[in-house]
Amino acid sequence: MTLIPPFGRDGLLPPGDYEVTFPELRSSNLVLGPGEPRAFPHWDAAWRLRLVDNLELLVRQLWQVGITEVFADGSFVEDKDHPNDIDGYFVCD
Repeated sequence: MTLIPPFGRDGLLPPGDYEVTFPELRSSNLVLGPGEPRAFPHWDAAWRLRLVDNLELLVRQLWQVGITEVFADGSFVEDKDHPNDIDGYFVCD
């Protein structure tokens, strides 16, 4: 089962929310790349992994204060080789 689907022809994920754990995110196409590494020689998996590590630090802090709905977005969820960052938002009262 693919938790995060492949990118569409437009370089975007299909619309929707995808609930994943951090280990699942780290092993997904968002970090490892959309296909065979030779076909995507500029895909910066190391940078994307660093972004996920930083996201996890922030999310764990949010969990400590009771915020459980956290969403990652922006160029990180596109087929961009080297996104600048991960955009995101969370739901709180």
